[in-house]
This record gives sequence, structure tokens and C-alpha cells, in this order.
Amino acid sequence: MLYPGLGLGTIVSGASAVTDGMLLAASEAVVGQVDVTSPGTSLLPSVGQQRASSATAAVAKATVA
Repeated sequence: MLYPGLGLGTIVSGASAVTDGMLLAASEAVVGQVDVTSPGTSLLPSVGQQRASSATAAVAKATVA
């Protein structure tokens, strides 16, 4: 779920390296799409939301970059 958005964010931002902070921001953006307050809820968004998750991760990564 994380890597397509991470790659897109790296390309768009023109970053020459991926830092720990960039990984953290992208990870938090993906996990932030899920409501984990309900018992039994998945920790990741559904596969059907792959494009939205990738875009969200890319924006978060590019913002940090």
C-alpha cells in the first residue's frame, strides 16, 4: 500500500533520497485513512482504495520533501 505512493512522491518532489521522516509521513497518511476505533477493523485501507492511498502517501511524502 505504501510503495506506489512513496515512489510517486519521490518523483514529483524531485527528492534524491528518501528519509525516515518521509517514510513516516507516507505511512501515517495511509494508516490515517482507516477508522481503527471499531473492533476487528483492518489496519490498512482496502485494496479497492489503492489509488487513493497511493495519492495520499505521495502528497504526504512530497510535503515532507
